[in-house]
Amino acid sequence: MRIILENAGRPDQPFVTHDPLKEVCFGAWEARTLKELREADPEAVATRKRDKWNYVPPEGESYAMLAERFGEWFKTRQ
Repeated sequence: MRIILENAGRPDQPFVTHDPLKEVCFGAWEARTLKELREADPEAVATRKRDKWNYVPPEGESYAMLAERFGEWFKTRQ
């Protein structure tokens, strides 16, 4: 958000964050390329490829978990 505000010419504009809306967490897979992951753990990458929506990386979360997290937050806003 800070980058967006700075590029919009409003670097001092306040904003609020909500933990449930943070980006998906890939846990131990963070900052690693698919090539690196394939080399380190080809079986896990193949498993993820078969079901990207539900696959949970080590110490991370699945897209399904992300959707649940967002959905719970959204329900409280209606």
